[in-house]
Amino acid sequence: MDKKQQILLRRLGRAYGKSARIYFEYASTPREYLAGYPVYMREADFLEELERVDCQDGVTMGAMASLLGITQGAATQIAARLVKKGFITKFRSKEDRRCIQVTLTQLGKQIALAHRAYEDHMYEELLFPMFENTTEEEIRLLIYYEEMVGRIFQKEEQHAPLDAGAAKILDHDI
Repeated sequence: MDKKQQILLRRLGRAYGKSARIYFEYASTPREYLAGYPVYMREADFLEELERVDCQDGVTMGAMASLLGITQGAATQIAARLVKKGFITKFRSKEDRRCIQVTLTQLGKQIALAHRAYEDHMYEELLFPMFENTTEEEIRLLIYYEEMVGRIFQKEEQHAPLDAGAAKILDHDI
């Protein structure tokens, strides 16, 4: 690799670091996707993913963790906050009493849909126009870069294989 490429990669790394700090700040600030109900980004993502799965029998915490790419402990902590806020209900599985399952309340569903509408608006108004002249190859390169950086910084204990419930849900989407 020549010197110019090394300089550019260092510049890219600094830009990524700055973006990561801004994103962390953004994710750490509660927002009201539905007036009067502040939620953090991770909570909104949890609600939206649960709504997307749309399983009235409930989804296991293991499946939610896999779908969100987080540990089961992190999913359990988010779920506990969402239960307190009245956005989800938590109950034991009828088939396996050891498994905890979650479902959306009506209010949780409203927030999930409001969050999705907010994200759709952000893509339509900001991201799509910003990348209008970008080739598919360039977008794939950006995705590859993000995945590689994620792998570099991800801790080993955060690697959680898909459980059977999450694998079944993901297979359904394809």
